[in-house]
Order: sequence, then structure tokens, then C-alpha cells
Amino acid sequence: MNLLLRPFLLFVFLFPLLPDLSQAGQPTVLTRFSDNDTISKPDDRLPIVLVSAHQKHDYFGVLAELIYQDAFQRLGRKLEIRYAPLRRAEVLHRNAMVDGDVGRTDAFHQQFPEMIRVSEATVSVRYNAYSQLPNIKVNSWDSLRWSSLRIEYQRGDLMASYRLKDIGPSAQLTQVDNLTLGLRKLFAGRTDLFIGMERGINHVMAKSEFRGKKLYRAGFMEAFEGHVYLQPKHRELAAELSDVLKAMAQEGVIERYQQEALHILD
Repeated sequence: MNLLLRPFLLFVFLFPLLPDLSQAGQPTVLTRFSDNDTISKPDDRLPIVLVSAHQKHDYFGVLAELIYQDAFQRLGRKLEIRYAPLRRAEVLHRNAMVDGDVGRTDAFHQQFPEMIRVSEATVSVRYNAYSQLPNIKVNSWDSLRWSSLRIEYQRGDLMASYRLKDIGPSAQLTQVDNLTLGLRKLFAGRTDLFIGMERGINHVMAKSEFRGKKLYRAGFMEAFEGHVYLQPKHRELAAELSDVLKAMAQEGVIERYQQEALHILD
């Protein structure tokens, strides 16, 4: 063979093996052929679309982005989280216009029994009422009904907003933009009770601004866990996602994201 033709033929032979750069940056899934050999291919499936009734920049919104973008990347799937008011989100679920919900309590299953609950919970929340005075005591949301106390909670807190919507006209109910401001007003005597998540309150109280101040827990209000819910067609994905979330919890990743979300919102 002509020696001058050899480099050209070698280039033609190898050229089809060069990577397709048009797929760069896309999530990939691994297909296992043997114990030692794997090959990656682009994931051309549509993104999984989850809806959230929380705001994108509140605690649950930030936490959802951190946890689930990581989890779905581990699954080799693209994820899109959309934000919608509570009633709009329910319409989307009822008409199967999204693939699922980013996080709901067990009560959601009573409303949408056909949807698949991802068994591994990612959020565990305790709500308490706090006071700067030791003599103020409450024991439930109902105990605040028709109260004359000045009660405050964080704006955008769906749980507190929902539970307190029928508290009665005698109570002085206000909202505040963040937990730090809420505790400042409480210690200044401008409110009697502040209602919020235990984790968030503990995080704020650890700041130097509140060092030496005594905060009393006036009462436990409620505890719940948050689960992802998926449309029935995603039953297999629900099992896979549960396994990934369980592994992330065992690695301590979920706990780190919970702390990171609080720092992002500082």
C-alpha cells in the first residue's frame, strides 16, 4: 500500500469513534455490560417535573432544590421544579399535568390516593410556639383560637398560615419576613408568641446577637414528615428515588443540605 495513504485511511477509520460534542453537558446514564465495562449515553428522556406549593426562596424551596437536584442527578434523570400556589398545584395534580409533588404530608395521600408516595422522607419538621416569658403556655393550634395574644410567624410559611387562618378576630396575627426579625420583635416585647420550625429557631438562636437571651418554648404545635409524591406511571422511579434518598441520608448529605439551606437564608 502506498505509504502516503496510510495516515489518511487511519484518520477515516478512527473518525466515527470521536465523541458527539453536541451532547456535552447533558446528564448521562450508565449501562452496565460487564463487571468491568460501562458505557455512558445521553439521557434524552423528558425531565421529571415536580411542583412545589412553597416559594422558591423559602426554607423548603431552597432545601428541595438542594436535595432533589442531587438525588435525580444520581439517578441520571433531569429534574425541573415548578412553583405554584397550593390550589393551582392541586389542579396540576388532578389533571396529571406534572409528574408529582416535591413534598407533602400524609394528609395529601387522602386527597390523592392514586399517587405514589416515595417512602423515604426527606424533611422532618417540628413546629413550636416561643415566648420570652415563662408563664405563657399553649398546647396546640386550637389553643390559640380566640386568643388575645399577639402572635407572629414567618411570611410564606404555608403550615402556619393554614393552621392560623381561622384563629379568630380577637387575636393579633402578624407576619414577618424572616426568623431573625421575628425573634428580635419577640425579645423587644412587640409580640407575645412566635411560631416557627424548631430547627430554624435553634439556628437563629445560635447567632451572637441572641447570646445570653432566654427563649421559652410555650408549647409544641405539630410535627410532620415531608415525602415526594409521584403520578402512578412513575411507580418504578418512586422505588429508585427512595433508595437514593436513603443512601444520601446515611451519607449525612440530607443533614448537610438542611444546614446549608438555613445558612443560604441568613
